[in-house]
Amino acid sequence: MKVMLHSFLTVVVAFIFANTLNATTYTATSNGNWSTMVWTPTGTPGAADDVVIPNGDSVVINTNFNINNLTIGGGTSGSLQFDSTLTSASVIVNGNILVQAGARFRAQATKQSSSGLANTLELKGNLTHYGSTLDFRIGTAGSTLSVVNLILSGTTNSTLTVNGAYSATNGDFNAITINKTGGAKVILGSNIIMNGGSSTGSSSCYTILTFISGIIETGSYIWIFQNSTSTNVTGYSSASYINGAMGRGMSNTAGSTKDFPVGDANGFGIFTL
Repeated sequence: MKVMLHSFLTVVVAFIFANTLNATTYTATSNGNWSTMVWTPTGTPGAADDVVIPNGDSVVINTNFNINNLTIGGGTSGSLQFDSTLTSASVIVNGNILVQAGARFRAQATKQSSSGLANTLELKGNLTHYGSTLDFRIGTAGSTLSVVNLILSGTTNSTLTVNGAYSATNGDFNAITINKTGGAKVILGSNIIMNGGSSTGSSSCYTILTFISGIIETGSYIWIFQNSTSTNVTGYSSASYINGAMGRGMSNTAGSTKDFPVGDANGFGIFTL
């Protein structure tokens, strides 16, 4: 039995070591589109690889991709932004996203008249923003609007930290979906504020908070959902809710009510205002 266990552990360690060796850090070498970027080293980043957008470079996401960790900027500048003409782009980050001081991570208002561009960012690790711009909703609803809808998934905790005061260009989130499994949580390292949004244009661009699986743990911070549409917070249950403080946009219409899907470590206890 001991021999069999030793052999099993040897195989597992060898597998992890082999996969670690196969991981590569790719660094952008110029301004340009992701699909045509010349990376160093030569090649194309894959699901196990890390990506760095260094100071001075501006990269446009014009294609779908799947990577491990993403670092934007080197402490003074650097930019990663979604394309302004694509119908949509889908990005998966299996590890963490770090936006360094002075750097930008954002959508771009579409340059063509449309009902809106809805991009998707699926993140399994942490989002840490020290930069100048984190803007996932930009443009005018029903015409130039472009958004990035965030999906928080995976079996490990995700900590969300946005440094600096909230504004229309900093810490501005659009739709967010909570889909953590295996007991994983979303943990706040700062206040998280979702844009008020609009009901004009494509519904794929609406500001909606969707609970599927997993708990948001706010600690000493607040999760703020500015949209005042009652049905735009959806899916909450005893398996997926906010453990802590929540703010909601309230309509001034008489008789308007809002559910606050909040609870504590002992469980879910919805509050209606």
